[in-house]
Amino acid sequence: MDTHDMAGKPKTGDTMFELMKADKEMIEEKYNTQVIAWCADEGPDTKKGKRLLGEAFLWMIILVCWAHQINLVVGDLLGLDHKLIDMIEEALEIIKWFNGHSDPLYWLNAEQKLTYGKILIIFLPVVTRWLAHYHSISRLLEIEESVQTLWYRK
Repeated sequence: MDTHDMAGKPKTGDTMFELMKADKEMIEEKYNTQVIAWCADEGPDTKKGKRLLGEAFLWMIILVCWAHQINLVVGDLLGLDHKLIDMIEEALEIIKWFNGHSDPLYWLNAEQKLTYGKILIIFLPVVTRWLAHYHSISRLLEIEESVQTLWYRK
């Protein structure tokens, strides 16, 4: 649901339910399909909206959005002093360093081309996107062999 749908409206479960119902109808009409499940976060207004949606459409599958749940857990983790957090910060420093130095980045890309036959970019996460840190670190791990080989060569 777009945030502009809530503009000027009270953030209540009843309002959320009406918006969910309107979105369901729009999706079904526009795409000539039937919505059989709904996934949303666990904010108080959304939680009530999902409950009302389930009561109105007893056959519908109503799910909690696990991306939101995981992000909350990660948010809690980031506030801790933990080895995993240190490792993530170190990985991000490696990505920043390569992206900030054109010659080493060129060498890394050349090494990837030799090792994998293709070049995969490394990128910093955008904190407003779900799972951004996971994808950023996963990409670095995906080219780990090239990074290590480059380290030994240069």
